[in-house]
Amino acid sequence: MTAPSLMCLYYPQQLLPGLAAVIQLRRHEGVASTAPLLVLVWSDPGVAESVLRKREEAFELLLAPFTWVRLVFMPPEHVRVNLSANLRVATKARYLQQRFGANAFAAIYYAHDIGSDFFAQSAMQAFPRATRVCFGDALGVVYSNAYYTDQTFPIAPLLRCLRRPVQTLRNILWRLKRRWTLPLPGDRLDAQYAALILPCDPGGDFLSGKRVLVVDQRTLRIVLDGLAGAVAHCVTATHSGVDVGVGARFVMLLGSFSESGLTTEPHECAMYVEAAQLHAPSGSVILLKAHPASYSGKVQRIADALAERYRVEFAGNDALPIEALRALVENHRVISFSYSSVSLLYLYGSAVIHAMTTEMIEKYFPADTQRWMHESNDLYLEQMEKARALRVALHGTAEAVLA
Repeated sequence: MTAPSLMCLYYPQQLLPGLAAVIQLRRHEGVASTAPLLVLVWSDPGVAESVLRKREEAFELLLAPFTWVRLVFMPPEHVRVNLSANLRVATKARYLQQRFGANAFAAIYYAHDIGSDFFAQSAMQAFPRATRVCFGDALGVVYSNAYYTDQTFPIAPLLRCLRRPVQTLRNILWRLKRRWTLPLPGDRLDAQYAALILPCDPGGDFLSGKRVLVVDQRTLRIVLDGLAGAVAHCVTATHSGVDVGVGARFVMLLGSFSESGLTTEPHECAMYVEAAQLHAPSGSVILLKAHPASYSGKVQRIADALAERYRVEFAGNDALPIEALRALVENHRVISFSYSSVSLLYLYGSAVIHAMTTEMIEKYFPADTQRWMHESNDLYLEQMEKARALRVALHGTAEAVLA
């Protein structure tokens, strides 16, 4: 692998598993770990300019220590014209090949190939000779296109379809659009390697036939230390210090449940208030770390609701991944509702409060999204047990700091 490699990304949160996969595979192949890498970022053209600006700044901050990486953050208009989710993969592949050259990259790294934009598939089609490497969502969750489609756009038995005709028609149309966007099944490309920190294949149909590389602790530490060091000053800027004990300082990691259509904003807000009342004593400081997809109006309304019992503060740049904000994690109790419970436990041995429960789901989410929420939460709980067991095996105690 003498040519540069390409990494297809959407969010700064993907840098930790992505860079770890690059270094791990390069060591496996006997290639210099600091060979050139181009990070190409795709963003939805509909996202607000202020959000995109924060996201690009986060990428620049996090990548500063990795001098062998070049960032290309594509402007919204550029994406809309050349790489839109409404264009076929073949069209986008031709654009990428024309821009970078037919044999521009030795390897292509990507998190997943299931979103409607099919950014990774477009890159793989553009550079078919490149080694194809999947590093998974979060720390290594992988999904096949077939599994994701069945879960996200299900086609129920005939009787149920007749009872819910609108939803059934919607799912059929989305399936047809995905099929139209992609190459024919026999022409689609897939990963040859899966380089993962915590391998997890919920559908049981992705890892088969692929070479699996598990990221080792040496590689993980290099990447994590680089990212954490790059944004250490951001923690100081966002946390001014308060006159309460460490036990009364909390970081609440907000989700994007209402933005994703999984529940309503009032229900999501009420869930955070109940979680705070269950886990944080009255008068505690709660630092809100918003999800990158959340909008400021919702976050402010959550803060107002919490302010009746707590001192509420805000994180400075919501685009920065919590996994890189080491000092914040080490000096606060973290209240999490998603995969961050897994990642912070595995990376830092943090005693994360995983606040999402069966009762929370049934209380704050509508019936038609509860199945997805239950399955996702069960996955997080299973992965937390796996992460805890791995830390014990590696360090002798689940509370040991990564070393």
